[in-house]
Amino acid sequence: MAAILFSVLVVIGTATVAMPAHAAPPDAHCTCRARDGSKHEVGETVCIRVGDAPYLARCEKELNVTTWRRLQDGCPTASLSLRQTSFRN
Repeated sequence: MAAILFSVLVVIGTATVAMPAHAAPPDAHCTCRARDGSKHEVGETVCIRVGDAPYLARCEKELNVTTWRRLQDGCPTASLSLRQTSFRN
């Protein structure tokens, strides 16, 4: 009985040591995918629109899974204001 138990432990130990060779390295290239199909790197911040509600989100990695972290409702916008300028000759 002890010989069988020892054999099982050796097989389990060997399989456990061999498994990391098949796993992805911890620094594997990960991306988040937006609803439009575009890919974004971990750390990128983008404006995501779900229905009529846009929000600012950052691609993050939690427990080896990429996810979008909502940063704020709405997205920042830039606008150009044109001031009327008079030129004198």
